[in-house]
Amino acid sequence: MSPRSGPHPGLLAAGQRAGAALVLAVGLLLALARPAGAHAVLQATNPADGEELETAPAEVTLQFNEPVTAPLGAVRVFDANAERVDLGDAGNVSEDPSRLRVGLPGDLRDGTYVATWSALSTDAHPVRGAFLFTVGDVEAADDEALSAIFAQAEGGDSPLVATAASGLRFLVYIGSLLAAGGVIFLLWVHDRRPAERRPLTALATVGAGVAAVASVIGIAVQGVLVTGLGAAALLDPEVLGETLTSSYGAAAVVRLAGLGALLAALPRLWNRPAIIATGVGAAAVLASFALTGHTVSTEPRWLVVGATLSHTLAGAAWFGGLVLLLVALRSRRLADDPAGGGRLVARFSTLATSAIVLVSAAGLALVWSQVRAPRALIASAYGWTLLAKVAIVAAVLAVGFYNNRRLVPAITRGAGDAWQRLGRTVRFEVIGLLAVVLVTAVLVNLVPARIAAGVTGVFSTYADIGEDHQINMTIDPNRAGTNDVHLYLLGQDGRPADTTGDLVLAFSLPAEDIGPIEREALLAGPGHWLQTGPELSIPGEWRIEIRIRVSDFEQLSTEVPVTVNP
Repeated sequence: MSPRSGPHPGLLAAGQRAGAALVLAVGLLLALARPAGAHAVLQATNPADGEELETAPAEVTLQFNEPVTAPLGAVRVFDANAERVDLGDAGNVSEDPSRLRVGLPGDLRDGTYVATWSALSTDAHPVRGAFLFTVGDVEAADDEALSAIFAQAEGGDSPLVATAASGLRFLVYIGSLLAAGGVIFLLWVHDRRPAERRPLTALATVGAGVAAVASVIGIAVQGVLVTGLGAAALLDPEVLGETLTSSYGAAAVVRLAGLGALLAALPRLWNRPAIIATGVGAAAVLASFALTGHTVSTEPRWLVVGATLSHTLAGAAWFGGLVLLLVALRSRRLADDPAGGGRLVARFSTLATSAIVLVSAAGLALVWSQVRAPRALIASAYGWTLLAKVAIVAAVLAVGFYNNRRLVPAITRGAGDAWQRLGRTVRFEVIGLLAVVLVTAVLVNLVPARIAAGVTGVFSTYADIGEDHQINMTIDPNRAGTNDVHLYLLGQDGRPADTTGDLVLAFSLPAEDIGPIEREALLAGPGHWLQTGPELSIPGEWRIEIRIRVSDFEQLSTEVPVTVNP
């Protein structure tokens, strides 16, 4: 085709398919994206949520279950008129990195106050929330004003921001895997035919460019997620500086350095300096994914880091190689070179087989590290999302097996329709792996199944109680022995209900025919009760019935299943 002959019909069709895939990806992101769940758990605040104080406190403190990092404006305190009253010195407590604090002025007047907070978990995921307290004998504050302050505290968790963050992660993953996997394909699989060099290196270059742009924008969006300051944080130099010094920022910087090396060297492949530069750049890009996220907060670190690196390397070789293979096969089909196409597929099959073995072994290690128990798979959003990912991978593997066993030998024998069938199945594999990456972009921002299901660490869950309320129950440390059971009664607006009625817990362990053991929880503040004791001293599948007296004539009740760890 001459330079002036216009787009090839096949390229137009490919563009249409890419456009349809992009629309589908955006739709799935909108459906799957959710505000980031709490990876660090807030255990206590001082003052407590809803506490009525006779005199003003000197500071507000928050205690978490793990070390956290204080971003800009980590703790802010507002009066009922939405005016900030804190001293602006929020940060970590030096002797305890799991605590945050902010000072209050000595002349704080009587009234209702809302404390909003945000923090960065060890795995670089942001958590935030708000609570209120009163000083002196004051009338109830205006609900509309307080709701506006609570909404401000949750601004960084808007569906739009969450979707944007997931979309950017998807582009970073796709671009990085295409660039690094393209390098692997070009250096270890392709036979360096001159006619195919330019389109293949161009594909890898486009991948690197997309990943670089998405990484830069992602740094700004991460600042919004962490601080909860909304659009004002996008270009705030102080927020950007703090983001760059976090583990998320360090990973982005390493990735951008690797992508820069790829962008500079790919057009000059295959001279020796360019080969070295692309290898180093691809290694940096893939290693960056082990510097942030669940990898940095999960033990044993050596296993999780090694599995993450192996999983990312194998995934890049598989996905990036498939995309470039699809383009190369089209070129050879048009050139009527089935023998050359067969040899190329055979070489890629060898690489893909190794990649599949590696990605499976590393994937199993990562699943164990983040799940730990089969029950966690069906007891958490992380588990169900992971099962969806595994199902898609299994479908892609089945198609790849069919290609290797049936179509490649058919092409070698010169079967007439084998080319067309192989093109269709390879396209299916590429689309399937795109879906895998899309699900992964959502998965990495969910609370790991082991935490959500209480397999390791604190257990926390929400349950409906009555028509208009929810109960939040947190069990710390959720191990056989003495535990703190915190219970928060929440209204329809998600805020603690203004009730101080009696709350009774009934603990039962059906498998051992134990219970019900009834305990009256201690009132810790409006809508907040605490029960500390050895009731959960035996590991197993417990059921906890909760009964709350909300008025002289109304009692709410519900039952919550809890698996207590050894």
